[in-house]
Amino acid sequence: MAEFGPFSSVQTWLVFLLIAGIGVLSMLYALACHIRNQTQIHDLRVNVLRVQAAHAARMKELAESGDTTALHSAPIGTTTKADGQPKTNQPIQRIAA
Repeated sequence: MAEFGPFSSVQTWLVFLLIAGIGVLSMLYALACHIRNQTQIHDLRVNVLRVQAAHAARMKELAESGDTTALHSAPIGTTTKADGQPKTNQPIQRIAA
């Protein structure tokens, strides 16, 4: 049997296949981690929007009921700009009733 250069042995091809297989598995693992992280970020954003909507509804309900003591115990800094972002990055503080 004739030799055709350095890549003719079975062991060499097995090593190449093993390295290629490990590379493919590594890329699939990285892709799965990326997808998992993006899914978690999406779920967190959905939860934040749900909580913000519930909070806004509660604040509206309290304002319409005329209960000013409940409004004064609400968190400060809930006002937003036109784009929906908070006006400040200050931590939320509570007013002592």
